[in-house]
Amino acid sequence: MSPPWMPFYPADYLGDTRRLTTSQHGAYLLLIMEYWVSEGLPDDDAQLSRIVGMSSAEWRKARPIVQSFFQNGWKHERIDFELAKAKAKHERRQQAGKSGGIAKAMAKQNPSNANSNALASSSQPQPSSSLRSEGRTRASALAEPWSEADRERFWSEFPNKVGKADAMKAFDKASHKTTPEILFPALHRYAAKTDDRPFCNPSTWLNQERWLDQPVVNNGTRNFNPARRSASADFFAGIAGVAADIAGDDQPSGIAAEEIPLGRFNIDG
Repeated sequence: MSPPWMPFYPADYLGDTRRLTTSQHGAYLLLIMEYWVSEGLPDDDAQLSRIVGMSSAEWRKARPIVQSFFQNGWKHERIDFELAKAKAKHERRQQAGKSGGIAKAMAKQNPSNANSNALASSSQPQPSSSLRSEGRTRASALAEPWSEADRERFWSEFPNKVGKADAMKAFDKASHKTTPEILFPALHRYAAKTDDRPFCNPSTWLNQERWLDQPVVNNGTRNFNPARRSASADFFAGIAGVAADIAGDDQPSGIAAEEIPLGRFNIDG
């Protein structure tokens, strides 16, 4: 008997049937559903036309197109594959249910045996942590070094304490990507920065994986443009020199007289 559910993959279906008309789509879908329920199709036009709900003439017209999706004898390789896979999965679930039911029944009938079995299994030597970690995914292996205290430690050490709820959600995600030995030293470097850029939100810092940032060279020194500053100084110095010449001062060129404001000319006298 076929399983009661039938897997359906819209992307695969549409990729194979883009050129079908609406009536051809209907005929093909009804045929594959009948195939799933009955685990096959009859090689008889009269029965097939009834399955798809078409008259004999309509079916004769649609058959060459629809039959191209089947093999000889109206066999369908993909549905046969999915049927076998679904049956195996269904049988495994049934077997697991039976095994679990038997174990529970035995435990109810003789609780002392169940307890002794539990004690015996707990007394067996447990595999080392290195062996236990072999089957873990990367995410679970990274999550193991973290503790609840690390979450509060991150919050207490982050310099800009805003949005704690979002920060804790981001922290939980980050714990699957890095370890305390990497994150906290990076956080200390970030909290100790001396540039004038504002601190970002803790959730942003975590979501952007800012623990991967590299230390800034010469951090704390504002990077002005010395060439631009020198050009400005030379301009005003030149203006001051011209003003001094017009005023008739004997001061050397480039040094403004005290009574002449920078950038103004004294044209009196």
